[in-house]
Amino acid sequence: MSLIPGEPPLSLIPTIEHRQFVPWLTAAEIDIIDEVDFGSDVMLVAHPLVDALAHPRLARKVRRGLALGLLLEPEVYLLQLPKEVRADFERETDLLLEARDGEHLDLERKRTPGELAEFSHHILDLEVRGLATALLAPAPLLRDGNATALDNALALLEVSADYFAAEGLETPADADLPFRPRQLLASLTLDVRLLREPTFLRRVLDAYVEPPQGAYGFVVQVANLSSRPVLADVRSLSEVLYNLQHRSGLPVIVARVGNLGLGYLAGGLAGYSLGNGVSELLTFPPLVYSKNSRDQKDGKKRGFSLVAFHGPLLRNLQTIGRYDTAGLRAFHRLPCPCGRHEFGKAPRHNKAKKLHGFWWRIGQARSAAGEGSVRWLRKMIDRAELESASIDGEVAFYAALRETLPEAAEVRLSA
Repeated sequence: MSLIPGEPPLSLIPTIEHRQFVPWLTAAEIDIIDEVDFGSDVMLVAHPLVDALAHPRLARKVRRGLALGLLLEPEVYLLQLPKEVRADFERETDLLLEARDGEHLDLERKRTPGELAEFSHHILDLEVRGLATALLAPAPLLRDGNATALDNALALLEVSADYFAAEGLETPADADLPFRPRQLLASLTLDVRLLREPTFLRRVLDAYVEPPQGAYGFVVQVANLSSRPVLADVRSLSEVLYNLQHRSGLPVIVARVGNLGLGYLAGGLAGYSLGNGVSELLTFPPLVYSKNSRDQKDGKKRGFSLVAFHGPLLRNLQTIGRYDTAGLRAFHRLPCPCGRHEFGKAPRHNKAKKLHGFWWRIGQARSAAGEGSVRWLRKMIDRAELESASIDGEVAFYAALRETLPEAAEVRLSA
């Protein structure tokens, strides 16, 4: 933050003292960005790196129009897809492998220091080109207790920090936006099954709590954590996140863990990030959606309908299609005041759902980052659970949400 009263902040990244919601936007959100009121509570936007370079309008709008910070996710885990699946992500993997003339890079096998340095430099240069202010050090998805992947991830972080310092990448991204240098963030992406391997998880945590000099904080993602997660997985994730921030003393942003993110923000993490649809949860392999997909029965084209976030219930509901009964009932019983759709009725179209969702996320994050945030969220959960039981009987999610709060997370990993 700025040391001079009245001056803009030195950082556009959440801090432990100034916790924030970080909207995750894709190129598809260009149709709503002018209508979202980010206010003063949002300072950073997350965005896929490939979108920023292939469709730069949104990145330019974020940086030059809204003067917000920008974090670009390089999606390095796509290199770990089977060869036949990587074909669906050719644009992304071609970008990642550009400096290698398309030669594949397997980050779950031992790599030479030169290979890792070349790859790291290439990714950071791409992020700078995409107008990022928060540079994310590349790292593979950690899974199956693969120690080689962990070694490569740590080596990539080291060479990223060296390159960040040597090249002076903290220099402000835009000369007309002073007092906002770039920062380097460490990336930690875990497969959900790794949360069930306490010995290896302790090794990961111990390795990351002392990052190289120059690392500003962490972005943590979990692949394949469902919208109705196993309680033990959430408990294990909570231990990792709170220990990582407490032991390192650096801000931790948890990304794409769905509606559990609000709990982590209320519990004291520096930030949480999610978006709409596929941007809510990280799946591996990622879901592939085609606008020209056709129904197998009648051959007709089918569109893609997002779920709608219901603020008072703290979770998503379908509001169109064969499973819309609970959603329509919820929005009728607990009307939404967002103004993005008809009062007393559910948002039905994707644009309305997006605007409605961000209205609630930004507003609730303000409460989750304020004084008495844990007490506030506990009251919200109790009320939502009671209402939800009478709407569709869903209560399991609320048990998981409670596990995100620090009192529920026994700090075993720091022992």
